[in-house]
Amino acid sequence: MGQLQSAFLSDSAVNTSDDDDGGKKSPEGESCKDNEEGHLVYHVGLLMNGRYEVVLTLGVGAFGKVVECIDRDKDERVAVKIVKNIECFREVARSEIAVLEEINKLDDDNRLCDHGHHESLVSTRHYRAPEVILDLGWNQSCDVWSLGCVLMEFYLGHTLFQTHDSKEHLAMMERILGPILVHLLKQTRKQHYVHNERLNWDEQSSSDDYIRKHCKPLKHMQRKSEEERQLFDLLGCMLEYDLSRRITLEEALWHPFFSPLRMKIHTSSCNLKLQ
Repeated sequence: MGQLQSAFLSDSAVNTSDDDDGGKKSPEGESCKDNEEGHLVYHVGLLMNGRYEVVLTLGVGAFGKVVECIDRDKDERVAVKIVKNIECFREVARSEIAVLEEINKLDDDNRLCDHGHHESLVSTRHYRAPEVILDLGWNQSCDVWSLGCVLMEFYLGHTLFQTHDSKEHLAMMERILGPILVHLLKQTRKQHYVHNERLNWDEQSSSDDYIRKHCKPLKHMQRKSEEERQLFDLLGCMLEYDLSRRITLEEALWHPFFSPLRMKIHTSSCNLKLQ
């Protein structure tokens, strides 16, 4: 697909003038609009930014879509990310641009590169572990946190941490899981998140009102059955601030919550052998 593109496109990328219907016109004179979710409405053959001709859609994510394009300037195929026309998403995209530019500098021959300096983009926002947000380095234990968020999402029916702001994300964690450990706040390079060894958060803000309304402490969530009690015990082990105490993926599989499933698998295996 060629070198990673250090650019993102929103609806302005295909805009040279406004039409009478409030839409946008591409350099080819085609009218382009956003849908109600902020996605650019495009089609195969659309020329974006006077350079990138859309060939097909490669994927859709939380922040936008990725399309395969023909780069008319270089006569090669590239992947272009079209970010939703929402300011917070554009802000995230600017961070991605900086990372891509660094990768391209370090990786001119398109070799695999070390992502050790790109912790802030290691996982999707809603499932990002506290050590990632605090820029403390990361390892596979951040995947345990992410899976804990996914399990909680299945249980609740909605995303556990519904935010696109890092400090608000940390405040949500504190509301649901309790205060972030002092030694993590001391170690972070992002000291603008910290005040007097606590999260620098305004409890009188509208954001705090939102958090109090939508985020319920984990320990207060109802546990009606033994299965739910085991689930919340597992979640507490997975959503643990302290990496040294956070359960590993292997340990999680042996948690009592999965005992019925292991028993079912064992029984099925025995039945197959008998047959």
